[in-house]
Amino acid sequence: MDPFLPKTFILPGYGGRRPVLSKLSGLIRVLVAGILFLVITPLKAQYVGGIGAYVSTPLPVDSKDFSNPNYFVYELSIKVFTSASKDFDIIGGLGPDYYDFTILAEAHTPIAYPFDWYLGIGGHVGSWKPNHWDNTPKLSDNTFAGVDGSFGLQCTIFPIAITAGVRPVYNLYGGEQFYWLKQVGLRICF
Repeated sequence: MDPFLPKTFILPGYGGRRPVLSKLSGLIRVLVAGILFLVITPLKAQYVGGIGAYVSTPLPVDSKDFSNPNYFVYELSIKVFTSASKDFDIIGGLGPDYYDFTILAEAHTPIAYPFDWYLGIGGHVGSWKPNHWDNTPKLSDNTFAGVDGSFGLQCTIFPIAITAGVRPVYNLYGGEQFYWLKQVGLRICF
């Protein structure tokens, strides 16, 4: 038998001999499947909603405590798209000395599949924990409120979205403060 001819076997139900797929044809099938995945996935990449979590820190990047978990802010998020590029991000947060609730209206702009950047604005309300004031006199009734912004980069490979961004936060009531939350997030999309 010639070693360059394909080996054959009998397929049940066909009553005849069919050539076995060679390694080359198997590779071609994998490449075709990969190309189809890359073509079809962008159609599903923009999700309708998602549930996720952010881990943030208000500290400067060059701070020695930047990666100290005692300063992290943990947030749960529900994101709901109202159109192909606009969404509302509803966030409940737990910081080292506060609880808060934030709503952001965001606009997403594609860069190149699967990346897009986003820009948003919104507001927050919250309550200080008793340890916030330590030895300083209270400036308010333990509540605070203010405005937020958001901008960053998102990578969405359905059903997962990963984000890295910055949120400028300005408290207008309950202790005037301005800080930047540096955040990373993971979201399950549907």
